[in-house]
Amino acid sequence: METKELFYRNIQLFIDNAGRILADPRMAYCPVAVDNGLAQTGCLPPATLGGYVDWWINSPETSRDRQGHPVWFISGSVLSGRHACLCVDSSGQSVKADLPISVNTIARSFNQSQHKYHSVPTDSTPYTLQEVINLLTVDTTL
Repeated sequence: METKELFYRNIQLFIDNAGRILADPRMAYCPVAVDNGLAQTGCLPPATLGGYVDWWINSPETSRDRQGHPVWFISGSVLSGRHACLCVDSSGQSVKADLPISVNTIARSFNQSQHKYHSVPTDSTPYTLQEVINLLTVDTTL
């Protein structure tokens, strides 16, 4: 499975485990290989799982579309207002986001959350996305 698909298909798992992810630097600083960007300003800074989770949990007004689906890909034009943002629906499918606000506002909010997780602690090596998923889906009843 492609890394982007692995990411968006597990968004609900990440949201459901937000506290655990944000409490563990190895999970929070996990790199997310999604190339977000705006036409006039270029690529947004590299994303981390902690930045996404923080954004979805603490900024629902900018991180969700009109149906409440979490946005996972940000792309658009600041000048025209057009966008190609994607969100994930309740079945785990990636769909075009129906944004209630400008793509520029969404990108600014996303950057603020990502900024909190831009410098990996020197004493920590982040997990990969697959490792985080494995840790969150381990059956603890064994």
